[in-house]
Amino acid sequence: MKTKHFQLTELYRGDKPHMIGTIANVVNSQAGREAFNVRFQTAVGEHFDLNDFNYDEIPFGTMFEDGFEEVEVVIEDEGMNYIIKIEETWMY
Repeated sequence: MKTKHFQLTELYRGDKPHMIGTIANVVNSQAGREAFNVRFQTAVGEHFDLNDFNYDEIPFGTMFEDGFEEVEVVIEDEGMNYIIKIEETWMY
């Protein structure tokens, strides 16, 4: 089964973006999507020092299409919104 790797980047308004991390070896299956969600929550939670937050549904269907470039996901914690860019990356 084909695997993909995704880079997570926090987008600041008017400032330089900050890389959160890379989620590697994601497969397009129910188990792969669940594992991605767990790792996404861990990476974003540690980056922002948050224990619990809400976020948009991640569009897994498009992430595994050929030519996928990026998607933006909004997370919310106590009235504050943060934009996370998920983009495909490659590891060598």
